[in-house]
Amino acid sequence: MLFKRYVFCVFFLLSVFPIHALVMQQIENPRSLALGKSYVMLLDNNYALANQASASFLSSSTLALSYHNRFVVKELSSISARYSMPTPWMNVGFLYRFFGFSLYHEMIAGVSVAKALSSHFSLGAQVDYVSVYVSPEEGYLSTFVPQLGIIIKATPSVNLGIHAYNFTFANLQTSYQEEYLQPYLTAGLDYHMDQKVLLLAQIHKPLREESTLSAGIEYTIAPEVIVRTGMSLQQYLQPSFGVGLNIDVLQFDVGFQYHPVLGMSVSSGVVFIFGK
Repeated sequence: MLFKRYVFCVFFLLSVFPIHALVMQQIENPRSLALGKSYVMLLDNNYALANQASASFLSSSTLALSYHNRFVVKELSSISARYSMPTPWMNVGFLYRFFGFSLYHEMIAGVSVAKALSSHFSLGAQVDYVSVYVSPEEGYLSTFVPQLGIIIKATPSVNLGIHAYNFTFANLQTSYQEEYLQPYLTAGLDYHMDQKVLLLAQIHKPLREESTLSAGIEYTIAPEVIVRTGMSLQQYLQPSFGVGLNIDVLQFDVGFQYHPVLGMSVSSGVVFIFGK
């Protein structure tokens, strides 16, 4: 049984996420996963996986912790943490992410800054230190990767988001060849139909892969309870759903997404808001 699990993990890493497309490049936090992986336009996304410009809208410090499991396989799990704090000049964030198991794992530590340049335009940037353990022979490979995010409040009910990852084409150098981390560009918008209904649409384009289309709906049943559903489409249509609970200074989120071949993925998280 243990051997089969490792075979599945290796197959997953080689066929779904080759070295130039690290698992942790995927934007998979509990809220976004429930919305079909839509994330780029959200103003209040406090998790580690987000458009950096969203942090410019924070008025209090936050600590966000999340756990993501792919296809109910323990070895394909990741954990993330992000601490964000507003300052008089800009909002600053620190994040850490880990994915993997003994035979292969990835670690990312990053620093981000975000600032609202006007009432309609916000800018965010992040630099990650990426370290990947690939094998006993190769050991650890590492590099620095930049990110850039923009959010535009086009109208009182429409927000636009753009996010660029690895626009410097940073790479990981193995003994045999130079492997580039997958650069990508993501763009999307949301539309607030009213105070309860939020509609989202997004396109995600990696440099060497087909685009992924995402869409989602978020419905606020009460200030404390939010339900979400969505879908993403690349090679397969993947439906998703989830819920959010707001209890005083705590925000709980859980999201699920179903892959028709590989099965169910689940993401859960909690956000603590200081001084709310």
